[in-house]
Amino acid sequence: MKNMIDTDTMERRERIRKKAFEFAESGAFTNWQAIGVALRSQFPTSHVEDILASPFCRLDLNNRCDKARRHDLSDKDIHERDGKQGGIE
Repeated sequence: MKNMIDTDTMERRERIRKKAFEFAESGAFTNWQAIGVALRSQFPTSHVEDILASPFCRLDLNNRCDKARRHDLSDKDIHERDGKQGGIE
């Protein structure tokens, strides 16, 4: 018999993944490990570990963190430049 995952497990994993992606895209987290800490405060550790056991998930989270943080930094640079230019005139 093949290892079957029930609907509840699939839905629970999807909720955890969505929250992980939300955290990553917020720009507030540096990597998957930091997201794991936050997830463990909201979900049982064993359920979080099921998701974070995937190297593809960890890579995806790291990429989303990097992208969000780069975007956040570029926004700050734009605002700082705009503020400095406004003060020169």
